[in-house]
Amino acid sequence: MKTIFAAAALSLGAALCVPASAQAQTEYDANRIVADVDLAELRNLAAALGFEVLEANENQRPEVVLRSDSGRSFFLRGYVCKKNEGKAGCQGLLMFSRYNQPPGLTPSHVKKADDETVVVQVWINANDKVRVDRYLILDNGVTFGNLLENIKVFLASNQKAVTTMLDATKGS
Repeated sequence: MKTIFAAAALSLGAALCVPASAQAQTEYDANRIVADVDLAELRNLAAALGFEVLEANENQRPEVVLRSDSGRSFFLRGYVCKKNEGKAGCQGLLMFSRYNQPPGLTPSHVKKADDETVVVQVWINANDKVRVDRYLILDNGVTFGNLLENIKVFLASNQKAVTTMLDATKGS
């Protein structure tokens, strides 16, 4: 399990820099206001970042699983979806990744990672998976460019959280 966690952590570093060639492949209006997200918008974000869509579904909440060129995977999921109220999409965006727990990981290691990466939440879910989350509220809209920057912040903070936890387990 430690190998899986370590491999995931190592692949995070390469994902932080989106290659210029990937950015150049997709034209987008960074100033376009996005007030809600649906599956098409999640796909637009993936394309603008040059990330591969591994899975996409639109049950009650639209969701995509993305993979960067480095092989790092994470999820984008719409939240606060009010289709029955005439809204086209969801007014919240959850970015998250999950990992198997490495041997020796304790609640204090997770708390340390959570405390040191304040722009994401680090926790262990009911299935004993380590989760790293960032949530963005889209009330009144944000620019498409801001959404892209938030995803980049999530990726960088995710890297820091994973590194903090891995370093902590080495000292245990």
